[in-house]
Amino acid sequence: MLAKILSAVNEGLDSHLVEVEADVSSGFPAFEIVGLPDKAVSESKERVRSAIINSGFKFLPGNKKRLIVNLAPADIKKEGSVYDLPIALGVLFASEQISFTSLQVEPGQKPDSVIASPFVIARSEATKQSLPLPVIASAEGAKQSLPLPVIASAEGAKQSLPLPVIASAEGAKQSLPLPVIASAEGAKQSLPIINNSLFIGELSLNGELRHTKGVLPMAILAKKKGLKNVYVPKDNTEEASLVDGVNVYPLNSLKDLLSHLLNQQEIVPFKSTRDWKEDLSKIQYEYDFKYIKGQEFIKRALEIAAAGGHNVLMIGAPGSGKTLLARAMPSILPLMNKEEILEVTKIYSVTGLLRQNEYLKNQRPFRSPHHTTSDVAMVGGGQVPHPGEVSLAHRGVLFLDELAHFKRTTLESLRQPLEDGEIFVSRARGSVSYPAKFILVASMNPCLCGYYGDSEKECKCSAGEIIRYRRKISGPFLDRIDLHLDVPRVKIDKLMDKEVAESSEKIRKRIKKARQAQSKRFSSRHCEERSVSRHCEERSVSRHCEERSVSRHCEERSDEAIPQNNPKTMTNSEMTITQIKKICQLDQASEKLLKDALEKFILSARAYHRILKVARTIADLAESDNIKTEHIAEAIQYRTKMNEELF
Repeated sequence: MLAKILSAVNEGLDSHLVEVEADVSSGFPAFEIVGLPDKAVSESKERVRSAIINSGFKFLPGNKKRLIVNLAPADIKKEGSVYDLPIALGVLFASEQISFTSLQVEPGQKPDSVIASPFVIARSEATKQSLPLPVIASAEGAKQSLPLPVIASAEGAKQSLPLPVIASAEGAKQSLPLPVIASAEGAKQSLPIINNSLFIGELSLNGELRHTKGVLPMAILAKKKGLKNVYVPKDNTEEASLVDGVNVYPLNSLKDLLSHLLNQQEIVPFKSTRDWKEDLSKIQYEYDFKYIKGQEFIKRALEIAAAGGHNVLMIGAPGSGKTLLARAMPSILPLMNKEEILEVTKIYSVTGLLRQNEYLKNQRPFRSPHHTTSDVAMVGGGQVPHPGEVSLAHRGVLFLDELAHFKRTTLESLRQPLEDGEIFVSRARGSVSYPAKFILVASMNPCLCGYYGDSEKECKCSAGEIIRYRRKISGPFLDRIDLHLDVPRVKIDKLMDKEVAESSEKIRKRIKKARQAQSKRFSSRHCEERSVSRHCEERSVSRHCEERSVSRHCEERSDEAIPQNNPKTMTNSEMTITQIKKICQLDQASEKLLKDALEKFILSARAYHRILKVARTIADLAESDNIKTEHIAEAIQYRTKMNEELF
């Protein structure tokens, strides 16, 4: 007998439906799992076997000992322990130890009020033999299937029997086995399937369900596919409940699930009482700017970086506070909205980094990989692609301490995600993309010993050592960093001063206002507010208005006509060149100042655009609608080669 159970597979950050097919037949004893399973899936055979036995059932009773489990579609690699529960359920159905009739109960409906599925024993007229299994079918010539579970005999039967009984078809010598769900008239044999339910979970040997990674994107998939019910381990219930519109059933064990499906013990769908907004207000930060002495200039630069999402490089002697400033960076970033929370939580769910008592990531990520990190660990990949550090830092901070000690290839691999805000990982079996919109905060010493240019301690490095140390950082990589900061040594008197500096909370309020101004600027309402005449001025009236309406033009959005309407743009650092031309307009004095700086310091075109982005952020912090000369001047001093001697 065959059975189908619905589960899911994560590919990148998206999920796809998987049909777990279980087939029990007579033959040489075997238990095989096919469909590109990895080692963890293949080992589920022993977990499933023990879980079924310890839950009070038999593993393959009778003379049918051959079991084949297929994970379809077979061309997608399956990994992890998520398939333990659906495999166990499929084995029990396929071995006829439980009936499908109980699965017709809707959530909240009493079993006594449910009419069983219309099972009919029928035979195939074409073969003149009874089907090997009872199926749902209609009587020959009838327009509708029979209304009650009945046994229908010979072809042409006019009435169904009043009670469900076990009988044989016409000419058959043996009684038919238990009824199952099958397809309509003319089918040889159909596969039973549980509709509207997704099953996820890892089994222990005693049948209990353990925390499973990747549940959130699977719950999102269930909603997209119109599935009503999602059965997950109890430890994953809060995570799955983030998705509205699906019934999430918390499971302690396989035995509890079977009792629920057989209408012996009801499991109530989970309703979360936690408020994610309230949880946001309770976030505590380990580091705060008010405890960092001095470095007001660096704090100002980090405030600009946080407001506009700009990248930062800090260069200074050991002990000047670079690492402490970087670790305090998340405390001044604005709180995430629900969309950002779901984006980040999906990444951490897929990678298995959500702890058991953590149902979502409500705090902006802060990732600080060691300088020995490999290229794949940094940007993501592997035989089965997984997110890397750049994706784990999505919507947060990626801190690279001791930048010059990272491998050259690792740093060069960051160039594309720094530019595009996402990373594409291509392998033989296909390609996936991961989001990577993060703020890069890097720190390094000016030389190998760390004291080159220091006013109080002499550098002991030779000229050759300094040159080799500098060349570890390439020009194209530095060109993608907006703010280059020289971090001075903190004076002893300032360090011992007991006065408390400005708190991160106050700084965060200013940054929040600047982010709100950017959000309003990049909102989709800009497209709706544009008048018809403005559209027709930029395009021919006869050609534009005949081919498409103004509303359709706004939806499809030509960057040339409507550059600001980019739903992917959230901060100034993400602006496209076309958006920069429309948003970052300069007066004559500002243009001259910027032109002189570009010529004097021989800055690239990329540097020119990044200066404009930083100036726009400075203007937002000053609550100015236009970029002024002082905003350009401040942006230039962060970008010009104050560290020209080093690079």
